[in-house]
Amino acid sequence: MLIPPKDTIRYLSAHDNTYIRYFRGHSAPVTTLSLSPGSDEFISASLDNTVKLWDLRSTNPSHTLNITGPYLATYDPGAVVLAIACPATQIVMLYDARQVDADPFATFKVGPYVTQFTQGRAGAQERHTAGDWTKLEFSVDSKKLLIATSGPGHFVIDAYDGPLIAYLPKTNGTTNRISPALRSRVAPLTPATPAQAPRNAGVTGTGDACFSPDSRFVLGGSGEAGMLVWDLTIADAARAGGDSNGNGIKQEDTTMSGTSGSKLFDAKEKVLLPSHVIGEERKDAGMASVVGYNPRHNLVATADRQVVFWVPDLE
Repeated sequence: MLIPPKDTIRYLSAHDNTYIRYFRGHSAPVTTLSLSPGSDEFISASLDNTVKLWDLRSTNPSHTLNITGPYLATYDPGAVVLAIACPATQIVMLYDARQVDADPFATFKVGPYVTQFTQGRAGAQERHTAGDWTKLEFSVDSKKLLIATSGPGHFVIDAYDGPLIAYLPKTNGTTNRISPALRSRVAPLTPATPAQAPRNAGVTGTGDACFSPDSRFVLGGSGEAGMLVWDLTIADAARAGGDSNGNGIKQEDTTMSGTSGSKLFDAKEKVLLPSHVIGEERKDAGMASVVGYNPRHNLVATADRQVVFWVPDLE
């Protein structure tokens, strides 16, 4: 029996727990996979500095893009746009998913925003480092792009023009998992060198944040049990000069009970604080190092040392 190379992508049948197909082509660890919502195609990015497009019916890639550090990639919900993020160079490129061999039709420079929040905000003491991006995700309405990080916060940018909509600080610290871009650079921990890497440094993070199905909220983990919830309508209202109902809004109005009267959104700095914390009393659930939302069943799944399912409290 031939053993596939370690960087081979495997197509698993959940019905009988067997591999249907092996996709060979990458020569280094794969950092992201994204299924097309409109066809049997998917995209992969790798530490070998390539992005490959595949068809589930073929073992060979249909297209290969050679890009420096393209460690995150995703389709938009309409399967029309393909976004590729290069954390080391801090840029996001948008391609026409039907003409991927052409140049990107838009390139967003996120570096200035990363520099702006190098020190962290709202109590987070960690610093952003080059290449700490862990996830790239479109909102369901395709209007926003979430750049999740392993640092002190996440970035939400406009998917059409690229300006920063909001910076989402992790007010309780980070989960200390490393990003795909930095995975190969972390020295293994040994008894003689226990301080070379942070806790969980050997575990790659795949994004401790995601959009809600209505594109209104971002849910994410932090350094403690439970999940943080950021309400993007607050930032949207400040951008539009009115609230979600079309009424006028002032900077001092963006407050919420339980926050000691502090402002949730700083319109100048674009910092949006969490409006809710879910399950902080559930210490047994542990940290939310990975967060995913199931839109069909209105179910949230989180994972760290264990997988936890969260359902709405109907009461």
